[in-house]
Amino acid sequence: MQRNPLLGNGFRVVMACLSAALIAVVLPMQDSHADRADRMALGRLSSPLLLEVQTALAQLGFYNGSVDGQFTIETGHSIRRYRQTHRLPDTGHDWQPLMEHLNAQVRQGRGVKSGLDRARNNQIAAARSLLDEGLEIQQRLQDVPSREAGKVEVYECFVLPTADCLFASALQAVDKIEREEYRNWALRDLIREQALSDRVDAAFAGLKKLSDPRLIFVALREITEGLAESDRIEQALETARLIPEPNQRAKAITVVVDAMLTQRKFLEARGLGSEIETLLGRQRNVIERILLMASLAEKFVMAGDRGYGAELLERAVGDLAGVLDGPARDASWATIAKVRLALGDTEAASRAMGRIEDETTRVMAVTADAAEKARLSKSKYALRITASIGGLRYRTLALTEVAQGRHQLGDLKGARDMLGRAERLVSEIDSPYAGSFSLARIAATYAKLGLFEPAVRVVGEIDDDDLRARLYWNVSRQLRENDRTGEALVLEAKALDVASKAKSTFDRTSLLGNFAIDLARDERLVLGRDVFERAMRESRKIKTGWWRVRALARLARVLYVIERNGHI
Repeated sequence: MQRNPLLGNGFRVVMACLSAALIAVVLPMQDSHADRADRMALGRLSSPLLLEVQTALAQLGFYNGSVDGQFTIETGHSIRRYRQTHRLPDTGHDWQPLMEHLNAQVRQGRGVKSGLDRARNNQIAAARSLLDEGLEIQQRLQDVPSREAGKVEVYECFVLPTADCLFASALQAVDKIEREEYRNWALRDLIREQALSDRVDAAFAGLKKLSDPRLIFVALREITEGLAESDRIEQALETARLIPEPNQRAKAITVVVDAMLTQRKFLEARGLGSEIETLLGRQRNVIERILLMASLAEKFVMAGDRGYGAELLERAVGDLAGVLDGPARDASWATIAKVRLALGDTEAASRAMGRIEDETTRVMAVTADAAEKARLSKSKYALRITASIGGLRYRTLALTEVAQGRHQLGDLKGARDMLGRAERLVSEIDSPYAGSFSLARIAATYAKLGLFEPAVRVVGEIDDDDLRARLYWNVSRQLRENDRTGEALVLEAKALDVASKAKSTFDRTSLLGNFAIDLARDERLVLGRDVFERAMRESRKIKTGWWRVRALARLARVLYVIERNGHI
């Protein structure tokens, strides 16, 4: 067996995976700042726990979306609405107060517990019925041979690791998890990594071991994502169409639409858009159908197919007129307002914003409006809008958006002024959690505008080790792209040092492992070997069953990426 050149001698360890919901280093501009923060915090919970949160919120009338353990914009809105209604503090990464409050609702004898059990059982029964009726998925599963976890020699696997060996070890670890619910979720994580590592048959074999049919639908969607990411569009579409549940199938096909729009295959994407509309017509949850339709419209508009995007948007608006539900309706109007702005219809965007009742959701829509005004060279109007925003972290976000608008007009001085104002506001934010995310956004914006010195300075002020390490690393890569190699090397060293000191073993291994992937892709083998080995040393401390499965599966995918890039 040939030795992996990124691995040293004698290592018998596992690298933990990156949490599914952690935000990217440069925080995406299209998502709400609050939603990004919530996604990061929820990423530190188990998906089964998020499933329970969604179920509880739905039973209490605060959530009207899919109960599938996946964090969405609607999930974030519902959690914030629940906190506001019960006057719960924003506790950042500490979600225990929320869970204690939900549990208290159960203990108060309001029938919530029995309602939760009943709702969960009804969901599973409905999913099972759909699965039993789905002839295509049944046939596909029958065609795939079952794969049991064979005995894996741990020492041999970790001294001379291969992706297949580590995937086999992960499957073996799944079988050792006693609690069925957590075993299901560990297996789903393994399936996702297999799909992303071009092991589709193994992923389908894993589906046969899932006992919760709801997770089978989610896993099929993630297999679709893996195939689309590998540019296997036809196979991705075939997989998406296997999902018998209309909403999950629509979401999976949307992944394929994204891939087609990236390739500017507008005609094919429109055809799939019509298919999604038909599926959504079978969706009994009206508000979720509208939200998906508005999001699909946004994808087409942002990709350049403004005509079809506008058509989809009008249909979403028509459906939304009579809907009374709060958080989901507000999320839909916010998306509609954003697309209206992209289409240049500022009056219609303002009307949509006026229909938003939730203050946080309205603020995010107003932020998009301020950014658009800045891009239209209406800086004074943009600043007036920004000044009207309540909540310092949201006002800070708005200023970073306005800064980008000024930069697009060639006004670098104006952009720096906006970011300077944002920095001064951060000093007034009481919550360290909110302050760190605000600083991260400011630093990412500085770097995006090519202002690397202030970006590095602001990154150094961030308290969160995970965020600071990711931002240092990302800025170093941007410096390298700008032929500033010496400065890039200094920041790389800082990123690696901070990553090695992150609070949790999981965060340390995740950061170092993903840095190693970047280095492998950049064909920087010597440093890649060193970073990878450091990640391996950290990962040996992970012993818990589900986390161990995720670690093994993630490490297998790392090796797959390395192999694919010709380093074996």
